[in-house]
Amino acid sequence: MGTVRLTACPLCGGAALRPLPAPRRTIDPRLAAGCGLARCARCGLEFTTPRPSDAALAAFYEDRDYTAREPIDDAAAHARAATQLALIAEAGGRIAGARVLDVGCGGGQLLAAARQRGATVCGVDPSPHAALAGAALGVEVAPSLAALAGRRFDGIVMSHALEHVPDLRATLAGLRAALADGGWLCLEVPNLASLRARLSVPALVARGADERHRAFPIHLYYFTPRTLARALADVGLAVRAQATSGLGLGALRPRHGDTAAAAEPTAPPSPPAAGAAPRAPRGLYAAAKAGFHRALLGENLMVVATVRG
Repeated sequence: MGTVRLTACPLCGGAALRPLPAPRRTIDPRLAAGCGLARCARCGLEFTTPRPSDAALAAFYEDRDYTAREPIDDAAAHARAATQLALIAEAGGRIAGARVLDVGCGGGQLLAAARQRGATVCGVDPSPHAALAGAALGVEVAPSLAALAGRRFDGIVMSHALEHVPDLRATLAGLRAALADGGWLCLEVPNLASLRARLSVPALVARGADERHRAFPIHLYYFTPRTLARALADVGLAVRAQATSGLGLGALRPRHGDTAAAAEPTAPPSPPAAGAAPRAPRGLYAAAKAGFHRALLGENLMVVATVRG
């Protein structure tokens, strides 16, 4: 099934591409064979090229060993949904009475939380697990955005899915076309500008720490706040609010092996071991954590955008 080499940036179309070292840690060594990384000199987007062909990616996602898209109903998933809805409200996005679509809805935690706040909800996800989760909630889950052609929504959420789509600009244009007048779009992606990513230096990676470019090569794009805002601007959307979540620093701990099926997104930290040093006072820790996320240094980047005007 092979690989495909991009000769132009998938975001801005620039042809000046700087090759980057390929990650040592991959989600699947067979899929990663022959794949690489590049950075666009014009817009700064980092992306996978050569990358797996569409057929190779489809086969990987259909394999029974790939579980990242299976719905997991845990505290982290519910917390993520609450955080996204809070950012949407901060940006002035309407939820009560709104038609809300979740693209890549997984276990439906966001849909359930939005419905509790008075929204009419619908999901998109090709996974049979998501279809079952939607049926259990009594929520419509379509297999693709194309299956909902002609329908428009007051709000759309896409969480940890944009970095997987083969055609970045076409996907964002499709989301923009599905927005009703005055609607909002909430995206969450891994944050290439996170502190964890910045500290993923070769010396730590050689000892088994996580890579700067996670889930290689199925993550086809690696966004920073600047490149994600650029991608949205290209389809007529402007970022109204942004935030990060997850410290991610535990991923810097050396571990054995060169292959990592990186979690998407990062799991919450484990409780401290018995005898561990006491934590900083709660108020001080909360203030430091808030400052960390205000600086957009967290593991996951969330933005809410609306039509420019």
